[in-house]
Amino acid sequence: MTPLARIVLITVVAVAFTTEAAVGFGATLITLALGSLVTSIDELLFAIVPLNLALSLAVLSRAYTHVDGRALFRRILPVMGLGFPLGVFAFQKLPPNTVRLAFGIFVAVLGAVELWGLVRTQAKERPIHRGLAFFLLFLGGAIHGAFASGGPPVVYVCGRTLPDKRVFRATLAALWFLLGGVLLIIHAYTGHIGRTSLTLTAWLVPGLAVGLVMGEVLHGKLPERTFRILVFALLTLVGVVLALRA
Repeated sequence: MTPLARIVLITVVAVAFTTEAAVGFGATLITLALGSLVTSIDELLFAIVPLNLALSLAVLSRAYTHVDGRALFRRILPVMGLGFPLGVFAFQKLPPNTVRLAFGIFVAVLGAVELWGLVRTQAKERPIHRGLAFFLLFLGGAIHGAFASGGPPVVYVCGRTLPDKRVFRATLAALWFLLGGVLLIIHAYTGHIGRTSLTLTAWLVPGLAVGLVMGEVLHGKLPERTFRILVFALLTLVGVVLALRA
């Protein structure tokens, strides 16, 4: 990898991890979508799993008191756990371009629909249907198993059920930390995470450091409504980029 490509990747990681530190998700998605301009998605994926784990731990160390443990362990993790193994399998077996295209379109539509509802009215959103929430959490588990992406469907459900931005971010950080730990073990066992991927991880650490500091600053300054609009606008944007890059 050329020095210029490394600088581009470090910048992308700084922007992506600033986003996740501020709003609770987006680091992996943004890094994969934009970083694929200079290197392969597979190479990036295995390099940023340890970084995302470190970011989640750093956020949790400051915000663990805001984690909604009831939602995390009773509603979110059990359903995601059903889909997670399917995602790990799909990553190994299915045509990657087909999966990425479908994933990008789905994310873009999901984010756009919710963003339109937020922008159109000041009214409080109606509760999400239990069946839809179950499906989206299951799908989010599969997506996380495949792409370590933070599962945009999970973000959608949490955005509707955890309206407080501190609870939203802290609960997602706990979720990403737990799932990221599982992914780290799986990819290390299969040999995908090793000396080569960890060398790239080390090069990207400065981006993580900048993102963590900037994200903490932005999180404290974002108004509640602006925060929610940003969450779903980000979903839409990343979905479009992923679909185009497929």
